Amino acid sequence: MDYSKTYESSTKVEFNVMFPKEEIEKEWKQTFDAIASRTNIAGFRKGKVPKAILEKVIKDEDIIESLKEVLLRKTFNKIKEEQGDKNLYNVFKEDESEIQRDKDYNFKMVFEYWPDPELGDYRSIKVKGHNVSVSDEEVENQLNLILQSFAKWNSVEDGEIQLKDVVELTMETKDENGNEVKEYTGKSAISINPDIKDRLKPLREALLGKKVGEEVECDIEIESKIAHIKAKVDSIRRKEASSWSDIDLQANFQVNSLDELKAEQKNIIFMNKLKEEVE
Repeated sequence: MDYSKTYESSTKVEFNVMFPKEEIEKEWKQTFDAIASRTNIAGFRKGKVPKAILEKVIKDEDIIESLKEVLLRKTFNKIKEEQGDKNLYNVFKEDESEIQRDKDYNFKMVFEYWPDPELGDYRSIKVKGHNVSVSDEEVENQLNLILQSFAKWNSVEDGEIQLKDVVELTMETKDENGNEVKEYTGKSAISINPDIKDRLKPLREALLGKKVGEEVECDIEIESKIAHIKAKVDSIRRKEASSWSDIDLQANFQVNSLDELKAEQKNIIFMNKLKEEVE
C-alpha cells in the first residue's frame, strides 16, 4: 500500500491511497477464506465445504463489501501510525474506484482533525456565580411523581365509583326527537375527573357512588339541544399506588438503593434549575 498527502488545511488533511493489484489479490484470497470459514452449507461441516462449491456460493459482491472495510482499516492504522498526529479523529473515503481482483485499487482518504487550541488570557475572564439549591421537599415531590408513574390499574369488583376511577359503560343516547345519537351510544370508557369540562360532566356526576351492573340516567346538552343518556356500568378500574419495595431500582434506574435514587434526582433538579438560571 502506498499513499501521498495531497492537501492540508487547518481542519483536514487528504491522502491519495493506492493498493497494487498484487496486494488486492492477496487480500481477496484472505477475505474469501474468512467468509468461507463461517459459511454453512447443508451436508457439510463448517470449514469443510469444498472450494469449488464455495466459489459458487460466495459472490464477488460479498467479498468486495468485506474487503473495503479491511482496506480502510489497514490504511487508517498505517497513516495514523506513520503520521503520528494524535489529533486526527475522523475519516472517510472519496473518489474511490471499484475493487477488482486484477487491478490496482485507488481512493482518496480524508482525515479531519482538531488542532491544538491556543488559549488567550482566560484568567481575566469573570464568571457570574449562581446561587442554586435544592430542598428535601423538592426531591420528595420528584420521587412521588416517579412513584405515581408506576401505579397500577386494578379492577374494582364490589366497590363504588370514586373520583379518578375509569369506568367502562354501555350507553344509549337519544335526542329530543327520540333519534339515536351515535357518538354517545355503545361501549365507552370515561374518566371520573371533575376537572374535565365537556358534555359528559352530568354523566360523571351521576356515576359517582354507583357499582358494577348499576344503571344511571341523565340529560346532556349537544349543540344547544337536550339529549338523554341511559348508561350501565360494565366495569370500574382504579389506580393503586405502588411502593418502592415493588420497584426494581436497578432495572429501572440503574441504582442500588433509594438513597442513590434520591441523590440522582437531586442532581437532576439542581442541573435543571442551574440551566434556567444561566439561560
